[in-house]
Amino acid sequence: MKRIGLNSRVLITLLFVGAFAIGLQAQTPNDRIREVLIEKATFQPSDLKELDEGKIVVKAIPTNDKQIVSVFGAVRLKDISAVPMEEFRASLTQRSNRAMKGGGRFSVPPAADDLQGLELEDKDYKVLKKCSVGDCDMNMSAEMIRRLGAEVDWNAADHKERATVLFREMLLQYVRGYTSNGDGTLGQYANRREIVDLADAHRSLLASSLMIKDISPEIYGYFGEFPKKQVARAESEMHWSTVDFGLKPAITITHTVAFDVSQNGLSRFIVANKQIYASRYLDASLSFTMLISSGVNDPGGYLIFTDRSRSDALDGMMSGIARSVVEKEAVEKVRGMLQNAELRMLAAGRPKSDQPNAEISGYSRINEIMSDPIFITAVVGVLGIAVLLILRQRKA
Repeated sequence: MKRIGLNSRVLITLLFVGAFAIGLQAQTPNDRIREVLIEKATFQPSDLKELDEGKIVVKAIPTNDKQIVSVFGAVRLKDISAVPMEEFRASLTQRSNRAMKGGGRFSVPPAADDLQGLELEDKDYKVLKKCSVGDCDMNMSAEMIRRLGAEVDWNAADHKERATVLFREMLLQYVRGYTSNGDGTLGQYANRREIVDLADAHRSLLASSLMIKDISPEIYGYFGEFPKKQVARAESEMHWSTVDFGLKPAITITHTVAFDVSQNGLSRFIVANKQIYASRYLDASLSFTMLISSGVNDPGGYLIFTDRSRSDALDGMMSGIARSVVEKEAVEKVRGMLQNAELRMLAAGRPKSDQPNAEISGYSRINEIMSDPIFITAVVGVLGIAVLLILRQRKA
């Protein structure tokens, strides 16, 4: 048999590489998105068919860790060409909600005045008074628990004021450490028997987050190396919230970043919400909301939401029941958000004179929903329901 010479082998290799490159170029953004939906979000042909019909698809994604809940939702929109990034960034504001008891944005760098509005409740004081390392109903490090025991005279008349001041001071140190040196400064929750290493928790959530590494490797790298890694055309902010869903209140701290990673005329807007602290229910949470063009010659695109959250409330004897409750509630909340977003997106495509409220665009309304701390921390309420269910089952 005649052997193929070296030059022939080189030529064949070049032809193969060239054909592969042409194949990649021929693949549209829409094709790539659908591939990722199948590979990473377990979409079936029936799910893709519903997307193409304009229906909202939301599902709970199975995880290997029973303490982690993963929710994914998507809707395909006919026209996103009228949505500017400037409006997307400008609309990162809070909106009123009965569950929001307080909140604010941190300065750069974070300052003590940023937390002047943060107040603890009587339920919190009762918990903090009894806290010890390994046994406390609020998420804290061993150092935080010891300081509350050593620096607050719980029998003094002003113990509530002193506890509030100290708690604010410790949260400020927490935020300053994170913004200066990243996840490595978050330490550990030591209020329960099983210690939670927060750097490990966030590393795990990022590594397993659906789609973000495929859609935008630069944003994946940003969160993996924050604050060393930076991304152009990104707006970052830190804010705190006090949320009360009718159970015990939760104080949360969230890092929100709006990214514009559009390329070659293709819109690619992403809002990321990383919860670095929650006093109750959640250990860590990471969500991405994306608006992505289908292609250069296609005015449409996809609105995608993905969230992964970790909670010790999903562990133990009642974990199966808790997971069922959490997943069902989370799916409904995400579906409701996408339904609202779709309506606002339709309004954004109309002339302003045809819109019922011309002073604020449809897209601003959408991003109000997506960037609102209430929406970001909605899963806290879902997990709170699960916790309440577990407690009731144990008392029965």
